[in-house]
Amino acid sequence: MSTRNKCAGTMLVGILVFLGGCAQPEQSVKPGINDRFKGEMQVDEWVERFESESREVFQHRDAVIDALGIETGMHVADIGAGTGFYSFEFARRVGPEGRVHAVDIARPFLDRIEAEAADRELSNIRTIQCPENSTGLKSGSIDLAFICDTYHHFEFPMSTLGSLHRAMRPGSRVVIIDFVRHDVDAGREDAKWMALPQERRTWIAGHVRCDRQTIIDECRMAGFELADEQPTSINQLLTENYALVFVKP
Repeated sequence: MSTRNKCAGTMLVGILVFLGGCAQPEQSVKPGINDRFKGEMQVDEWVERFESESREVFQHRDAVIDALGIETGMHVADIGAGTGFYSFEFARRVGPEGRVHAVDIARPFLDRIEAEAADRELSNIRTIQCPENSTGLKSGSIDLAFICDTYHHFEFPMSTLGSLHRAMRPGSRVVIIDFVRHDVDAGREDAKWMALPQERRTWIAGHVRCDRQTIIDECRMAGFELADEQPTSINQLLTENYALVFVKP
């Protein structure tokens, strides 16, 4: 089945899930993608992998955060928080009046975030271990949701997006950064991306299930609108990733 046909099938299920009228539970779009995050993990190995200057979303983290327009007092959800390097900076920027919700399916990641937050005296971070089909966030609690290199790990995207839609306040934003699927993403025949090693491009194509349009289609199906203004400053920095912004009307 082609990627586009799979997307159409996912969207049909998504309509039923979002409207609460599905005859059967949403089916996994990529079974097993999160298996390595279940049970025991060597978190230090993931810190080395995630917090490397060779990883562009870590290298450009300050510029990415600057572009998000975070204000004091906001409630920010870092969905797929991983080792927490974005969560900690979010916590500093929202201040004591704000709250950061660090969401992940892996308990060892959240344990590390809690320990690091205590060491850094950041009392405004709340960790949430979510199931595979939900964000675990309370309704109407979030001003900004940030999903970085994690959307393609949504095994049940429409159920997860439905829970996120309920958690977002009217007028709030969802910022998604994910990998370019060059085999299906049009208009990315740029020199920077093509300069990546073939091995890296092959890994992305095999690992990442969704292209840019699939993410847009699924988020729209869940009730989000693609924002009129997209984060140009972020996209100019990124080579193997792109950023999208959605709003909850």
